[in-house]
Amino acid sequence: MCAGERWFALLLSLALGCGEDSVPVGSTAPSMSPSALDGAALSARAPDAGVLVCPGQGCSVLAMDPELSATDLFRQRVVLHGDSSVDPRLRGDTHCASLGPDVAYDLDLRAARAPVQVYLGLHASFDSSLRIERGPEEDPFVVACNEDHVPGLDDAFLSVTLPPERYRVIADGEQPGDGGPFELTVEVPSRNGLCREAPPNDRCEQATPVDLSAGPQVFVGTTACSSDQADPPWECGEFTRRGGEVFYALDLTDRSTPVLLHASTDVEPKGANTTLFIVRDAGVCAETLFCNRDASAELVSSELWARLEPGRYLLAVEGYYGDSVDFGLQVALDPESCDVSNDTCATAQEIAPNLGHQSFTTWPMCGDDTLYTSCSALTPSPDIFYRLDLSQFPGLVHVRVATERAGTSFENLVLMADAGETCGSAIWCGDFDLWLEPKKYYLALDGFRDQQGPVQLSVDIDTAGAPPAKPCIDESLAQCARKQNCCLGDSSECWLVYLSCGLAPEALDCLCTADPACCDGLGNSFECGRLLQGCGTFCPGFDPGLSCSE
Repeated sequence: MCAGERWFALLLSLALGCGEDSVPVGSTAPSMSPSALDGAALSARAPDAGVLVCPGQGCSVLAMDPELSATDLFRQRVVLHGDSSVDPRLRGDTHCASLGPDVAYDLDLRAARAPVQVYLGLHASFDSSLRIERGPEEDPFVVACNEDHVPGLDDAFLSVTLPPERYRVIADGEQPGDGGPFELTVEVPSRNGLCREAPPNDRCEQATPVDLSAGPQVFVGTTACSSDQADPPWECGEFTRRGGEVFYALDLTDRSTPVLLHASTDVEPKGANTTLFIVRDAGVCAETLFCNRDASAELVSSELWARLEPGRYLLAVEGYYGDSVDFGLQVALDPESCDVSNDTCATAQEIAPNLGHQSFTTWPMCGDDTLYTSCSALTPSPDIFYRLDLSQFPGLVHVRVATERAGTSFENLVLMADAGETCGSAIWCGDFDLWLEPKKYYLALDGFRDQQGPVQLSVDIDTAGAPPAKPCIDESLAQCARKQNCCLGDSSECWLVYLSCGLAPEALDCLCTADPACCDGLGNSFECGRLLQGCGTFCPGFDPGLSCSE
């Protein structure tokens, strides 16, 4: 099979064996430096199988001992180096964006007893492409293909489950000029999760280096058989079962200013529930600084943003609930600056009091911790401030403020009153849709450690259809307040809802005198509804107990 042919054979009798860790493809093929795939994957392997060199130009065969396939104890991994510019062969496939010179490998899975999960990674300095074929070369059937592992990177990656048949793996380039040295990794996770030894980056002192100066980096790794060394439960806000983790080293000692790090497991092989956290590197694992895990049951990937001062850090990956996981990891320095100026009330960014829609992208995690309100009991929590001056309007102003972070509302938006060119008491927590008096207000985005990354802040202002002022609470005003659970007025934030629904401010004077906590920010009074009735704020003949009952 080998003589005179340009493509080579990699024979895998699945379920255990793993031969030589790196097999050069052809005597003239230069070796590339180890890719990100190389440092993050499990290195345990079975006893070496024979490497057979057959005649013909640049042909190597790696044969794995079929006698080892019965027990399936160890993760298997093979790395091959090749050069598609040597004796180039062009056999393009426009569907897979693979028009460059290619090299083909024979992947024989017929010895397997069941479908086999296979990871294929192609690392190159050109825009690479991977595909899997079966059938005759002259008229192949494309099983799977991928020209981009991650947008903006040259690497390609495939995670596929293949029936026990014979296939060709094609290392290719996207365009005719895309060719040259490459590194192909073929990895087969163990079906029963066992392995001989821990991953090479299991310990803090053995962390895989990340070269952030080279742009975004992508890794494929596993936590199978790793040990539990770091201790992030408090920072993660999660005290469930712990598992092992693996580490990636971030050396930022050459930086002169803070940087914004972005890490994500939303790259193949994805789908595992993961937790990401940053540990200070003191030669050993030091304290955990940041943490983020899967945001919801629907989102099976983690995303972490971290503002890091110059220094040494470790990025750790752990399976959620202690599960062993295989994962893809992308690490990059985000081009956005984390140097913000509106992280105090005194330096709050102005929101123009204009009718219509305005939108802002803000980074709460980049602020200082200068605010503590009853909206959140979690501290420390960095915050960002905006100022909204509505004093130019003659009457009530309809303001709708919405936030969005990672597909959901930002938890800790705070609306505050003005206290003379500084922030006053908090009067609302979270997104809101209210008619506000023509005064000055402040908005704060007060985020805890796991509320990272950019937040989209949307502000809509209008004055059409303002509710008519009423001297007391009647049926229609109570039903308006019902929409925000304030029909009876029991909660201490209901005074703002009543004003938004059209109650005249002076109608609350008696309530505010009887218990200032019912009218001054977010107090702790639970007597506001009873006091409203005693003050006569409900209109004569209106029975709140009857109208507000479910």
